[in-house]
Amino acid sequence: MTDKQKAFRESVFDTGIGMSINIPLNWIMLTLGLMWELGALELSILMTTVFTFFAIARKYAVRMHFTNKAKTLINELR
Repeated sequence: MTDKQKAFRESVFDTGIGMSINIPLNWIMLTLGLMWELGALELSILMTTVFTFFAIARKYAVRMHFTNKAKTLINELR
C-alpha cells in the first residue's frame, strides 16, 4: 500500500469516527444550550470549544493508532 493510500485510509477512518462522535455531541450541546437559554454567540463559543477539544483528542488517538500499527508491521518484517 502506498503512502497516499495509507493517508487516505487514515483520513476516512478519522472522519468516520469524528462524525459518529459529533452527531450525538452536537445534539447534547444544543439541548444543554437551549435548557440554559444561551444566546447564539454563547452557544457558538461553547460548541466550537467542545468540538475543538474532541477533535484534537480524537486526531491524536487515531494518529497514534496508525503509527503503532505501522511500527508493528515493520517489526514483524524484520
